[in-house]
Amino acid sequence: MSNKVNQERKPITQNSIDESEPLYGKCDGRFVFISVTSAFAQSLLPKDLTLASQDYTPAGKHPLLLMYNDTWLHSNPFLEKMAKKHNLDLDLHYNEFIVMLPYVKFKDDNYNEDAPFCFLPVLYLDSWLAVLGGRIFWEFNKKLARFTTDGPIYEIRHELSKNLYLTSEFTDSAEPPVLGRSLSNFEAITPILQLPVLEYGVIGYITSIYKVGFENQYISPFNVKGTNHTSSYLPKGMFQSSSIESNVMGSFIMQYQWSLSYAKFIKF
Repeated sequence: MSNKVNQERKPITQNSIDESEPLYGKCDGRFVFISVTSAFAQSLLPKDLTLASQDYTPAGKHPLLLMYNDTWLHSNPFLEKMAKKHNLDLDLHYNEFIVMLPYVKFKDDNYNEDAPFCFLPVLYLDSWLAVLGGRIFWEFNKKLARFTTDGPIYEIRHELSKNLYLTSEFTDSAEPPVLGRSLSNFEAITPILQLPVLEYGVIGYITSIYKVGFENQYISPFNVKGTNHTSSYLPKGMFQSSSIESNVMGSFIMQYQWSLSYAKFIKF
């Protein structure tokens, strides 16, 4: 991935990361917003959830956030101590592709105290340990996959069959990075980055806070064209997203700090 952001601002260091959370780290991330039909968005949700109101897309449409991440993960001292007892290393570096469906809620308002949520239909990763931990402790629908990320072409394949899930082609901006807060479109989408994450698995519904450190970060706008070949978590066929400079439902590169809170049970 291109990393022009690093040229313009102080790099993220481990000392600046909040170590009080169970997991934390940094990402070189590409954020891609696309618009899908409300019917398709609803089809990604478990039966107890429905789409919540939002102002980013017109009636009949709903936003979907695709995150192409080059991720570094660390854990707090307590989890690190536990991992070492089992000869595991929780300092990981891996690729991940996340489909994020913002602005969802429970059909039963009794469970909407923290709503609206951001539901994660799938996360493709190339680290089996990150897949295992996410599934066991946070109920994330993580799937092991193969990534090709050299140059402007980005491919994701099934880990075993090598079946092609997704291809994307990035066109980076020739302009230098800019402060995100200097772009009104970036400011408009920051509420999406702050929604609590909601997941569903064998033990029920749980929520957590995936904190994205977007404040005072530099971003690099870019364009993307992609094709969903076989993934059931995206509309079939081609999709594209223009630069966030020209469209609030646009795309940008941002290096950021992140942390993930402990899981909170909502409904069984």
